[in-house]
Amino acid sequence: MPTEVTFESFERELNRLVESFGKRLAELKQPGYAEAQLRDDFLNPMFRALGWDMENRAGLIQKEREVEIESATQIGGGRKRADYLFRTDKRDRFVCEAKKPAEDLHARYAFQAKRYAWNKGVWVAVLTDFEELKVYLVGGKPRIDEPQVGEWKSWHFRQYPLIAREIWDLLARDKIAADGIDQLLEALPKKAIGTGKARQQWLIKPDRSRALDSDFLEFLDATRRDLAADIYKHNNHAELLEGNKLTESVQRIIDRILFLRICEDRDIDTGQRLESIVEKWRKNTGDEDTGRHAYQQPFELHDAPPADYGTCGIRAPKDSLWHQVVRHFRALDRRPPTHVPFFNGNLFKPDYTEAIVISDEWLAGFIGDLSDDESPYLFNVIDVEILGSVYERFLGKVVRPQGRGITIEDKPEVRKAGGVYYTPRYIVNYIVEQTAGKLLNGIASEKATEGLKAFATRTEKLRLLDPACGSGSFLIRAFERVCEHWQKRLTAALPPRIEKEARTVWEKKHRALCWVDVETGDVHLTVELKRKILTQNIYGVDLDAAAVEVTQLSLYLKMLENENRTTLHRQRELLAAETDIALLPPLQDNIKCGNSLIASDFSMLPADLVRVHAFDWPVQFAPIMKAGGFDAVIGNPPYGAELNDEERQYLQKSFGISLTDTAALFILLKQRLLKPHGLGGYIVPKPLLYNSNWREIREKIIVELSIACDCGKVWPEVKLEQVICVLEKASKTSAYTSASRVGQAIRHFGKLDKNLCAEFQFILSNVTPTEVKLAQKLKLSARYLGHILKNQRGAMLQSSVSAGTGFYTVLGGKQIGRFCLAETPKGRLAKAAVTDAKALVKSNSVLVQNIVAHIENPVDHIRIIATVLPNELQGNSVILDTINQLSVAAPFSALFVAALLNSKLINWFTYRFIFARAIRTMHFDAPVTDRIPLCNLDFSSPADKDCHDTVVEQVDRLLLLVPKLRSAVSESETATLQNAIAAAEQRMDALVYQLYGLTPDEINIVEGS
Repeated sequence: MPTEVTFESFERELNRLVESFGKRLAELKQPGYAEAQLRDDFLNPMFRALGWDMENRAGLIQKEREVEIESATQIGGGRKRADYLFRTDKRDRFVCEAKKPAEDLHARYAFQAKRYAWNKGVWVAVLTDFEELKVYLVGGKPRIDEPQVGEWKSWHFRQYPLIAREIWDLLARDKIAADGIDQLLEALPKKAIGTGKARQQWLIKPDRSRALDSDFLEFLDATRRDLAADIYKHNNHAELLEGNKLTESVQRIIDRILFLRICEDRDIDTGQRLESIVEKWRKNTGDEDTGRHAYQQPFELHDAPPADYGTCGIRAPKDSLWHQVVRHFRALDRRPPTHVPFFNGNLFKPDYTEAIVISDEWLAGFIGDLSDDESPYLFNVIDVEILGSVYERFLGKVVRPQGRGITIEDKPEVRKAGGVYYTPRYIVNYIVEQTAGKLLNGIASEKATEGLKAFATRTEKLRLLDPACGSGSFLIRAFERVCEHWQKRLTAALPPRIEKEARTVWEKKHRALCWVDVETGDVHLTVELKRKILTQNIYGVDLDAAAVEVTQLSLYLKMLENENRTTLHRQRELLAAETDIALLPPLQDNIKCGNSLIASDFSMLPADLVRVHAFDWPVQFAPIMKAGGFDAVIGNPPYGAELNDEERQYLQKSFGISLTDTAALFILLKQRLLKPHGLGGYIVPKPLLYNSNWREIREKIIVELSIACDCGKVWPEVKLEQVICVLEKASKTSAYTSASRVGQAIRHFGKLDKNLCAEFQFILSNVTPTEVKLAQKLKLSARYLGHILKNQRGAMLQSSVSAGTGFYTVLGGKQIGRFCLAETPKGRLAKAAVTDAKALVKSNSVLVQNIVAHIENPVDHIRIIATVLPNELQGNSVILDTINQLSVAAPFSALFVAALLNSKLINWFTYRFIFARAIRTMHFDAPVTDRIPLCNLDFSSPADKDCHDTVVEQVDRLLLLVPKLRSAVSESETATLQNAIAAAEQRMDALVYQLYGLTPDEINIVEGS
């Protein structure tokens, strides 16, 4: 059993390492002492003492292990990875670059460490040779000429014993897992302070807008603008403006070059590097025979281009750099001799872009920017998901000429939606895990005792779909999840190393599925198996043809992740009979372009069908639909897409509902596409849970609901909140799981009865079964505030209000406080101006702010703000429609109702069981008071009447105390009144708890929240 890791055990080990390093310092600083030895002798023991599982004792697959240790991989002349990547809960946390003590930790090494961290999307990079340890805060794009920027900590090894606690708090595994780094970063200032050293200007809380995805998006936007201008300058304008040809051309050219640069950085053999093509072209520039001799490519272009190849009016010159790059594309799309790689798929399929003229200057510059050793971008490190987040926003824009230049603007539907918002990875992971993950876990557990053949058969039959796939984020994770499923099963089946003969036989038998790393023992899936997973398990549809292209590109990149020329060559050797198979599979039968919601019964006119991109599921995915449908349907469907009247009427009839929000329609589409007991998972607008417009959808899905997870505002820029719904087709379960998002974690509260939806008139989420039980207890009397009062807004008289004279004092929502008037009156009104009786304040009435205050700190809650107007103000005051007047029927006192509305209990109930814990604008109108439970009071009972009157006394006291506090002058007077008010409110809350019969445990539920 491993020894328990504590700060004390770490401190002892650190002291031992420091003593050993000091004694051996002269020896360790010799050139012959290698970096690998430093890791074994000092760094690994130090991190092990900090609690990190350096040897992967947990037996996790490589992607999930706590510490990923890199070997020195030379790519393009330089190493492109840091030595250690640390993660907890499958989240990358920080990186560490190790150097041998003989070397100084100079600027280039600092740049390498920070660059790796920035490309991995983590905030902290460590650089150490054990003699020194430097910690960098990576708050933005690193520059090689700014080595001190972001230097957060810098220690010499002789200091380590003195600052052991600081090292522990910063880098210990359990501290990191508890978000210790995030908490330390949170304490940093948001802006630079002072004018000290340059590096101090960067010791600020990291700015999300400076992260890799935001920066790379800016880079691609600038690239796209420059390329579009270049193409527009050198080609036929009329053809380029046909449809979206200019936008498509720019994207496709960038896609191909970027894909090749990623392959080159990953050390996947592409025949020759783009940079070398540029170098050869430069060497031959000016030669009359450049087109024939400059580029010694072993394969010729196709004899004749396809019919739709196009020309854009001009054919690219044969001596141009673009012509040489196109020849490279063609070579990668042909079936060459086995010693040369080829890609095929759909990525390098010939098209009209290859005949476009692109200036040598622009193309050479772009390839140079992407290939520079000092480029901030590491294409072997950047996650495909980050590229996807960039492309998601990329897809929402269109390129078009404007005057003499080029403009990039949002598509109309994106402008309407307020932007494009990429689904965060933790949301994608959760939805995929609750759908595809559950199905895969079922296969793994049911067939654990059977052979791989049965396991493979069941897995291969799984069909996973995103019907609005965008840039492919859900499909990327679904593909990755299936790969993990295979990898875990194969790892579990692999004989131990000591059984050498059995292991060799096993590897040979399963060589089409996996290969085993000799050094680490890790099981790696073959490219052939990953090809099968892509073509057999993964399916997507999108209305945007560009999105389909990007999804295919992203899936190709994910398939080639962790591959390089060595791994691919080894697989070719193992599968010698199949070496003529192209590396990339065709995906046109998996990822398709079309309108997921509109089929060809939309119209008799072909032009209409083409316009809407009509798509028939039984035709496009005939074998799957004939077999019953898909096993899982996942995604983030578009919200509120613009529809014309014809489309709206068609969809209303097709789906049998009046609401035509596209998010709602995609939820119902799931019911058509899933096979029985298939799982659907979507993130959609939170109004699905409570809004009356969505009632039809709720009624249709409640039977199949499996999980309702309140996500709050996933995207700060979007006003709407979101909810994750997981559904099981033909489900017979009577309960679903209530859940909520806390930061990037999803918390499950427990099972709730589906009948609660009808009882509370919305789908409960973000509440516990215990809270629901208490809410039901409050409703036992079957009496509500609406039974004893009339709730009505004031009058719309704002235009008549003046700051001068008038008979009436005018009150608006801001003037209403808890048990007081909070501000000076809004103005005055003449008697003649008051033509609406709703403006007049009635006797025995409560005034409430119409907009209910939502407060997020220290915990999210609401405050209903109510008061009773003093008698002397009732006859000469009027209220606007920002105030609700609750006219209370005798024998109940308005003061009693004010106590209920201001109480913790009623605010707790209203927030959770009427407003659904939403942060939207909440109005305090009759539908709210009609649902607030009323305690069971019997005024014929002296005890009940006495309880009512005692509450009234407390409110009378508060109506005296609160105004006095507002006018208090001295600190002593303020403190005394604050104490008295707090005591009165405590007594009032205690009486309300008593009236509703709460137990001490139930009171704790309310008070604790």
